[in-house]
Amino acid sequence: IKEKDVDSTLDALQARLRSLLNDKKFLLVLDDVWNENQAKWVELRNLLRSTDGFSRSKIIVTTRHSNVVLIMSPIRPYILEGLPLEDCLTLFTKWAFNDGAEKHYPNLIRIGEEIVKKCKGVPLAVRTLGSLLFQKTDESDWIYIRDSEIWRLEQHENDILPVLKLSYNYLPSHLQRCFAFLSLYKKDKIYSSDDVIRLWMANGLLEHPKQNQEWEDVGKRYLNELLSRCLIQKENEFRLKFTFKMHDLVHDLALDVSQKECKIVNSETKRVDENVRHLLLCDEKLVEVPRVLEEMKNVRTVIIQYASKRSKIVDKSLINLCVSNFKYLRALEFRKSPLTALPNSIGTLKRP
Repeated sequence: IKEKDVDSTLDALQARLRSLLNDKKFLLVLDDVWNENQAKWVELRNLLRSTDGFSRSKIIVTTRHSNVVLIMSPIRPYILEGLPLEDCLTLFTKWAFNDGAEKHYPNLIRIGEEIVKKCKGVPLAVRTLGSLLFQKTDESDWIYIRDSEIWRLEQHENDILPVLKLSYNYLPSHLQRCFAFLSLYKKDKIYSSDDVIRLWMANGLLEHPKQNQEWEDVGKRYLNELLSRCLIQKENEFRLKFTFKMHDLVHDLALDVSQKECKIVNSETKRVDENVRHLLLCDEKLVEVPRVLEEMKNVRTVIIQYASKRSKIVDKSLINLCVSNFKYLRALEFRKSPLTALPNSIGTLKRP
């Protein structure tokens, strides 16, 4: 289905999909599924069954949630095993050293083997920690990671957060704040470097630029540091900007470290910590302003999604609430809104 079909009705999209798959044997891969609504799966399954090639086709689903397995298939799931130790060591060495340099540091290799064993075959953990130690030849840096208290934190099976948290702890404080801010975006979001840098700038998260530098240059340097640490992954690059994404597990880390500062709010949110400073308002069926927003006073950032699906009245109420309640508001991202003007009271906002 092409991009031009995205705005079509659901019935039209289903008809289009059916016509594409009819009389064809296909392999459908549904990656990282989180849907626990059985009705949605049954609807998709019935649609696929209506194609002539369904009986000869295969569907592969990957998920990190056992309930999804129970809902989607009676077939016993295949539990992925971790990478063998030998492959993990190869991967770790690739990220921790320049080609061939590891032979000069046998002591580090021995410590690295102990670190890799604690990764339990999870490639993302191996790669992240290898990248973290790149060009570090002091044994104390390697020993710190090997013996860090974070390894002893209670983990659920295959839970990588405590491992990834080492990468966060090794970030300079200014990068920690900027990384945590990325949790305001939903999973699978494609980030734009320009948008992210502007929000960082508005909230005073960037260091003052050096001579002959602009604020945007500082923001790009921060993003490149996060790229080098494998915390974000570049998607497409343009002349002056680029897009990037964040691995789901890394996004989990961002949510974990930002929970006192950032919050995703919808119409069902009952409580938000008073220390929260940055909000993502995300609800496709919003018909009124969430009451929890009325109780907040110290918000600095509000990002509002799905604005095109709300009425003009709701949009106006949201704007008025943000301006009247959040006196120290620094950034308001309000796209695709039917509103054509902001209230005059926006001029009363104060700079903290």
